Amino acid sequence: MRWSLALIASLAAAATISGLVLYSGPSLRAERETAVVDIKAEGGGGDEDFSFLTKDTDGDLSPDAVDLDADGDGIPDAIEGSADQDQDGIADNLDRDVDGDGILDIRETRTDSDGDGIDNYRDSDSDGDKLPDLKEGEDDLDGDGIPNYLDEDVDGDKIPDRHEQMRDTDLDGTSNYMDLDSDDDGIPDAVEGEFDIVDNDGMGNYIDLDSDGDNIDDNIETSSDLDSDDDGNFLDLDSDNDLIPDAREGVDDPDGDSVPSYMDDDSDGDLIPDLVESLTDSDLDGTPNYKDEDSDNDGAPDRFEGNQQSDNDGIPNYIDQDSDQDGIPDKEEYRK
Repeated sequence: MRWSLALIASLAAAATISGLVLYSGPSLRAERETAVVDIKAEGGGGDEDFSFLTKDTDGDLSPDAVDLDADGDGIPDAIEGSADQDQDGIADNLDRDVDGDGILDIRETRTDSDGDGIDNYRDSDSDGDKLPDLKEGEDDLDGDGIPNYLDEDVDGDKIPDRHEQMRDTDLDGTSNYMDLDSDDDGIPDAVEGEFDIVDNDGMGNYIDLDSDGDNIDDNIETSSDLDSDDDGNFLDLDSDNDLIPDAREGVDDPDGDSVPSYMDDDSDGDLIPDLVESLTDSDLDGTPNYKDEDSDNDGAPDRFEGNQQSDNDGIPNYIDQDSDQDGIPDKEEYRK
């Protein structure tokens, strides 16, 4: 006697039809993929036992033909259907990973995280960040309790993954969306941020090697705040607040004190603050006073003349051609 799959399904639904009973007894075996279903025929001339070998994908002792969720992923077969979305040769209702992203459907579920009308288990980009779930995976990089494929900020740097993307700015083998320091300048992306509000060069600070455009790299300036103005040096156009732009002062060290000019409040070491000397070039020698050891070119070092006024004429000695107002130029007096 032969039993069709359709007949077995109808028997399972009706339990007892025309003297036939579908039962689970000692002879029932279940494995991951197959089960033996015994059918006992009652009535007529006697009893007959028949064994029918059928597939049981989820191993729940219910053959796929009569199982409303054949793969046991929590999504009804009626919803999944018999198509093959990921073209892996397994019908969707039997495929534990319908979209082939390496994340089981039982974990993705029918939730639609990005609101695009596609359930996560069918969505190749469940969080809508333009990064495939296959790449993001189920790990939780930032430990926020949200798996990467559902996390809009995988590395927790406050910069959305859809902005960071899979680019690897610093070529360290870690994509920006997973890299805590995308430009490898020693300043965390969370500190730099994604905005471009200082140099307006079209690059977010987190991937800009010179965020303030002062020609001093961020990895040199760092995020320290020398003048305590709430702007890290890497964003501060005047890190030492001497009113001379960092771009003008640069990283040279005229006085050899191991402090670069952009951080040195007395770049030439003449004991007169750069704030006082400024960018003025009193002797027109091409060297601004803040770097000039003899700002008035009178032969006397600024350190010697100082910032005081011997003749009270409103001109400090270091730039006064006649500091004592005796009618004799300092240049001549210092020669004697």
